[in-house]
Amino acid sequence: MNRLIAHLVVLPRWFATLAAVTAIIFGGLLVGAGAFDLFVAVLAGLLLMAYAHSWNSYHDWAITGFDKGPAEGRSKIKLYTSGQSLLAQGILSEQEVLANSLVWLILSVPATLYLSLNSTNWVWLVWGLVVLCAPWYSFAKKLWHPDLPLGFGFATCAVWLGMCCVGQPDWDTGFLASLPLFILWGTGAEHVDQGIDYESDWKKGGRSLGLWMKYVGVSFGWSITWLVMLIYLLQVMLISIGILAPWTALTFIAIAPFMVCATAIHTDMRTAIIWGLAAIFLYQTLIAVGQGVANISL
Repeated sequence: MNRLIAHLVVLPRWFATLAAVTAIIFGGLLVGAGAFDLFVAVLAGLLLMAYAHSWNSYHDWAITGFDKGPAEGRSKIKLYTSGQSLLAQGILSEQEVLANSLVWLILSVPATLYLSLNSTNWVWLVWGLVVLCAPWYSFAKKLWHPDLPLGFGFATCAVWLGMCCVGQPDWDTGFLASLPLFILWGTGAEHVDQGIDYESDWKKGGRSLGLWMKYVGVSFGWSITWLVMLIYLLQVMLISIGILAPWTALTFIAIAPFMVCATAIHTDMRTAIIWGLAAIFLYQTLIAVGQGVANISL
């Protein structure tokens, strides 16, 4: 593999770009942010995402060891992540992966600085929280709760970052509005990801909720179905109390791919992952579109 591609494409895991972008835009739409400021916030968020993904590849290899060892004894290569293979195959060294992560982090500073000068210094708090979520997530795999840093970083902090475009974020509103996205990533996607790595990570001390579900034999199809129900019930409540606009109910269209994922997950994991990611991306896109339509209507 070309080393440049490894640094610019594989380590940052750009597959999640749509999720990060829609969450940040959604946060900006909640407070009526301008287009250019939202663009800058998205740029900062994507660079932070690249840092976090690259850091995870380094951390899980060099510090926790989840991705270290022979192929059958480490986390599996998946459709959306193969950073550990770069280290296992000697394509990149530990120091190169660490440097990659820090470069993405440094590149996020100018965009964050612009937002702080143009809007609010609170953006640095959000920036710092995202920075901490990366090592927190990797350590949390042994402490039962990687769901929290993943959901908090990908959902809540992303929404707050979008809100920073117009000043101090409305912390409470942003947190509540981000909860459906928090559950999608922190509970749904993370449980499946951890379940796939059960055979290797459990032996190495991993004790995440997803690993425990696999250990006790809870069906992923069953858990996905109930999580989707929880997300939509929560969204209806948020609409009813005025946190979300009624137009965000467009997300109910995403129920179909969610159910395809839940149905396929025990017979064809690859297909289930594709449909699951498509469902998450569709949900996040529609919730942002729904909020935008409501803003235009006003």
